Amino acid sequence: MEWKDKTLFARIIERWDELKVPYERLKTAREYICDFFRPDLGVDYDEAADMLMLGENIFEGSGPWVARTASTSFQGNTVSKKLDWFKYGFSDDRIAGIDELDEFCQSMREHNAAVYQRGNFYDIQPQFTLDGWTIGSPLMFVERDLETDHMMCIPIHWLTYRIFYDRFNCAEGVIIKDDQWTAKKCFDKFCPGRTMKERLSKAEQIFSKSLQTAIEQGQLNSKFTIWRAVFRSSDPIWGDFRLPNNTRYFSKTWYSVYFEETGLKEKQNDPLLSDGYRSKPFVHWDFDKKVWECSSRTPAFSAIYDDLNLIQIFKNYVDNTQLKVRPSMAALLGTEKRLDFRPGGLNLLNSSEWNYLPKPIEQVGEVRFERENFEMLRESLSRHFHLETFRMFSDLSKQKGKDFRVLQLMEMAGERITQLLPMIESHESYLAQVDERVRAIELESGQGPYNKANIENVYDIISHYLGPMEADLVKIQPEFIGTLRQKQQQFQKLQPILYGINALSEIGEAMGDPNFVGFMIKRYLVGDATLQAVNFQQKLVNEEADYNKSVEAFMQDQAMQRQFAQVVELMKAGKGMEAGPDNVLGMLTGATA
Repeated sequence: MEWKDKTLFARIIERWDELKVPYERLKTAREYICDFFRPDLGVDYDEAADMLMLGENIFEGSGPWVARTASTSFQGNTVSKKLDWFKYGFSDDRIAGIDELDEFCQSMREHNAAVYQRGNFYDIQPQFTLDGWTIGSPLMFVERDLETDHMMCIPIHWLTYRIFYDRFNCAEGVIIKDDQWTAKKCFDKFCPGRTMKERLSKAEQIFSKSLQTAIEQGQLNSKFTIWRAVFRSSDPIWGDFRLPNNTRYFSKTWYSVYFEETGLKEKQNDPLLSDGYRSKPFVHWDFDKKVWECSSRTPAFSAIYDDLNLIQIFKNYVDNTQLKVRPSMAALLGTEKRLDFRPGGLNLLNSSEWNYLPKPIEQVGEVRFERENFEMLRESLSRHFHLETFRMFSDLSKQKGKDFRVLQLMEMAGERITQLLPMIESHESYLAQVDERVRAIELESGQGPYNKANIENVYDIISHYLGPMEADLVKIQPEFIGTLRQKQQQFQKLQPILYGINALSEIGEAMGDPNFVGFMIKRYLVGDATLQAVNFQQKLVNEEADYNKSVEAFMQDQAMQRQFAQVVELMKAGKGMEAGPDNVLGMLTGATA
């Protein structure tokens, strides 16, 4: 059947199947990662095993601990309720410093900070970040809850979605196949209404017979498979499909549809729900994704080998210990049900069995385990997750006798940021998606600084300085200033100052000129630039004129003391010392007796 003749649901299934092979391969890798790094995923119901606990293969807990510690440390240094982690500016530097525009950016930051606080963004972040460090390419939708008017984040389980990328490695769509929708969830999502009769009538029109029956008979926990497809409005998957004929949809650049998985062809062109968005409604974090791959790699992908080795060695160590305490036993056939090998166990044997008492099976050889082997693998495992960069100062503080100067600590912090920079930048790309979505939602609502009059006023100001044509090209762009990014910026600003002064000092020493540094640089400006680099409060810094007065008074005092010392030395050499110190002061001040 030709593409144009297929139903919309059939086209969605076909697009889903396009990624079947790569996602099946990815599923195997992710299952290993979940098995050894993510016992927090809970229990997985297996009819054969009856509630098989995930993580049962974890005999040594360094893997989950390293993953959790690294992701928690990373998030705590990038995004937090108590951290000023973002601010706004304009893409054109020519309009920087204009008071009205700066005030607009500040009001927008305050408004959006409250939006993040009211919603569940901060509640979702810990798990989302951990997914980004382990299973890779986590996905969530960002939408406004119409009942509470809060911005809500909806994470999607990694087994249920497939992300589609364009040739530039940018996400162009996503399909979700979720078989865990309950009848109640379907009813609440797709059948709104003022009365129950109205809602049931809606359910009869759009649902399959089995789903209708489950709702009518109160089987609300019955499970059904629901598909969701979200693509750009220009994607070929939509064919002739258009959103309902309503003017508010005409500017929507993303389409979203829901389908119930059913064999009824007449329902395969009529979605349960269709909607449109002016901005991409989903966000994802690709830590390290190649263009030809379907998902991101993570530290867990490379750490799995060391973790498996560590687990195997530890398991062998435990098994070896148990063999010594509880060795394998040999006993007469037929006595196995009567023998009790527990401490204090009573074993009743007849006279013929007495000569054949149970005995341990001799263990051939012995495996020796050294603590260094475990520590070596634990250290290797930590390196995959860059754990040493988060624990650098904690580890250094444990080393007695270590005394580090501020400059050394700054250089170590800069080195730490350099190692984490690729991860920071990929995470900022994800945060930019979230922020763009939040600003689009708030702009559509017209609340706070996003009201129409305010936006038009900002545009007029930009047009006044740049002209209408260039004003259309100016965009608001977020800048993420979490702790890690601040440390990087501080290091970048301090590095030329530190290296420049040290270089001048060494050159002056080589030339025999100890004053070379002091004569070459403007001391106050160097100090001011240093304090600005570390975000020191400017209100606590003296003005340059006050600094110069203090320096001048200090230099006069130093000259006075040197002159006093010289006079004392001269009087020691002569015979005027018997005149006493009062005479010395008189000579210095010009006073006479």
